[in-house]
Amino acid sequence: MGIRRFFKRTGWDRERSREIDAHIALMADDLRARGIPHDEAERRARARFGNPIAIREEIYQMNSIPLIETLVRDGRYALRLLRRSPGFAVTAILTLAIAIGANAAVFSLVDGVLLRPLPYPNPDQLAHAERVTMSSRGVFQSPGIDGAMWEAIRQHVTSADTAVYSDWRAGVNLAIGGTAMNVDHQRVSAGFFRVIGVSPVRGREFTEEEDRAGGPAAVILSHGLWQRAFGGNPSVLNSTVLVRGEPHTIVGIMPASFRGNFSMADLWTPVRASRRGQGGGTNFLALLRVKGSAEAVEAELNQAYHSLGFKPREGEHVWYHLAPVKQMVTAGSRDPLLTMWAAVGLVLLIASVNLAGLLLSRARTRTREIATRMALGSGRRAVIRQLLVESITLALAGGVLGVLVGQLMLNGMQALAGNQYSLWQDVTLDLRAVAATAAITMLAAVIFGTIPALQASRLDVQSGLREGESRGASARLRLASFCSSAPVC
Repeated sequence: MGIRRFFKRTGWDRERSREIDAHIALMADDLRARGIPHDEAERRARARFGNPIAIREEIYQMNSIPLIETLVRDGRYALRLLRRSPGFAVTAILTLAIAIGANAAVFSLVDGVLLRPLPYPNPDQLAHAERVTMSSRGVFQSPGIDGAMWEAIRQHVTSADTAVYSDWRAGVNLAIGGTAMNVDHQRVSAGFFRVIGVSPVRGREFTEEEDRAGGPAAVILSHGLWQRAFGGNPSVLNSTVLVRGEPHTIVGIMPASFRGNFSMADLWTPVRASRRGQGGGTNFLALLRVKGSAEAVEAELNQAYHSLGFKPREGEHVWYHLAPVKQMVTAGSRDPLLTMWAAVGLVLLIASVNLAGLLLSRARTRTREIATRMALGSGRRAVIRQLLVESITLALAGGVLGVLVGQLMLNGMQALAGNQYSLWQDVTLDLRAVAATAAITMLAAVIFGTIPALQASRLDVQSGLREGESRGASARLRLASFCSSAPVC
């Protein structure tokens, strides 16, 4: 039977009821037409047709799915039991909500920072050039390059599209008319945005001429700064603003979703990499979009390095390799996030074990109820199913509340961490996190519900009934003793 018919059966039952009444009425009319009295005609018509309720029940069962019927019935019974024990229900649900909420919040961070791909075209092609130095002291890795290495990369690396940028942001003064503000500034080379795969939503990116020493001073604005400082006015393109007191021409505006340097920046200016000044040290990062094989690019990087004539120290071995952008950007967040994830997972496990103990204790108080069910023909599987449904009901309530708790925890963690976890996209408790929370909820229900259910299903029926009777007798004796000394009875 199809699931669609299952959900339509209530309406069909009402329709069958009207058809049956109409059929009986037609039979009664036919009998009255033959001269049979009204009441006798009604009785004979119903007798000939049969029991309408039994017929409707038979049709209703034909359109039923027994498993769903049983689970719905067990779910209703579980809700009634929880309403009878509000203290236990509230304690269990709040315990689960806190544990599940913590897992939902941390999963959102792990998913947003570590699991999701970069929001750029073909993100697996993006990499940094990283220098590896191996010596007797160990292996050291450094992604920084100087201006000389950047010149060599541009000359020798042809199997990748390359760009360079400064690995730090600085606060600078931006003057617009008579208004000044402090904004985050980053320096990037011509072609940087092309390598990433994100073009300005208005205007263009920097040209090679603007990226040379003495070239025209140009600036690209973030979408947020464009909205805050200029109210989203498109006519600001090619206008002039003062950056650090120097006039710059606005040549482009980036999309709202773009995060410069995979972090937050308000504006960008050409890096103008050279061998002097900042370029005299390893203050730049080389960004590459690999077009061919990674091995070919790494060979060209090492060729570029050797072309500079550097000689490693005695006992050292130096080479360049490709480091995925995501791996490098998340290096500082990976271990803390994974540790935090393991910690909240342990919290959920502890909460599940404690709830399993509560359910075991609760099952001992329900000995007579479970024994009576089994004595009336309810098998061990039915008892296990009922108790598991009760556990799942608790878990679902805790999971729903846990999503709300998780959102509050996520907001608090982001407020404490600032932009540390919003590297290239906003971290939110979205549908992926909700789906993961649902899976965590079901896992928790299995963990804390299975052992109590199995333990309760091994109950000996006769001893369970005798234990229930002895408890009932003890309660009656205590009540009689109290009433004999209390005039209110």
